[in-house]
Amino acid sequence: MPRLSTSASAFTGTFAGINSSRTLNVSKRRLMKFAVSVGLPILRVGTQSSEHAVALANYKAMAMKCAIDFTKDDFALPIDYLQLDPTEKVNISFWSGMVFAALVADEYLKVSRLLHAASFKQGGHLTTTGTAGRSLADFVGQDRDGNWHVVEAKTRQGTSSANARAKWKTQAETVDKIQGLTPSSRSYALTNVESLYSVELVDPPASNSASTTITFSDLNNAICQGYYGPLYEWLLGTEPMALPESRREVVIRLAGYDTTEREYIHIGLTYGTWDSLNRNELPEVVPAQETTDTYIGSDGIIIFTSPNPDLLSSFTVKDDTPAPFTKQVMDRKTSP
Repeated sequence: MPRLSTSASAFTGTFAGINSSRTLNVSKRRLMKFAVSVGLPILRVGTQSSEHAVALANYKAMAMKCAIDFTKDDFALPIDYLQLDPTEKVNISFWSGMVFAALVADEYLKVSRLLHAASFKQGGHLTTTGTAGRSLADFVGQDRDGNWHVVEAKTRQGTSSANARAKWKTQAETVDKIQGLTPSSRSYALTNVESLYSVELVDPPASNSASTTITFSDLNNAICQGYYGPLYEWLLGTEPMALPESRREVVIRLAGYDTTEREYIHIGLTYGTWDSLNRNELPEVVPAQETTDTYIGSDGIIIFTSPNPDLLSSFTVKDDTPAPFTKQVMDRKTSP
């Protein structure tokens, strides 16, 4: 599993303790989980279809995966990426910034659900007052203690100038209040795309330029509908089951095929997350978990890979598995 170099710096007060450098083990499934969870709310606004949103999110996740050489010990650019057309590199770089911003926000700030502010505004989930205009910061999100954070996502090759970094801080600072509260941090997440990837999460001192208030008319509903809604709708009619290694009850569905790895990509939710959404209740944050074929994010979104398109063909069904599931799978088959 390749290692990704990350760091957090210039945080003060309550969050000064997160200032550190960390080397994270990031599997392809972990990377794809963040690509999917970031992409779904953005893509749903444009497509207005859960089927298209999930298909495009999976496409973006696959593109991200192809931009990293997972055979190396460290997060490295593959040779094929260097040969891409510049416009394709720009497209992948845009999503790289978004995906790695979500990953480090989860790792350092404990923000499990990073919300793309412009998409949630376009979807009617939030309103802004003030003078943000086109410079509204990319993301907002609550940590597990209820503190709000603002994150501006950037991707660059080569050295980033002091002027550029000052501009990114100004963009993060556009948000003054969220739900009437002052954000605990207004940082930028910079993904450095070199021969090896690295990510910086930086929260420089404020310059008192904040001018925009963000208000969710119904925060719980905004997250249920805006963050989880496309995936929840796409999974409707899918029967729950239990995955063998993680021993977690899930609701998952086939989303695509990875031609390089020759495996099928399944996307879904933990059953607890699914059950909360059935009641239109905000799902609880869960412990992230990873096995050889599964990544379960702290937001309850799952990436599962299998050599078979039909999940039930990958496992044996045990007759003595407990309710409430009509079908549960517990043991992987030893032969196809």
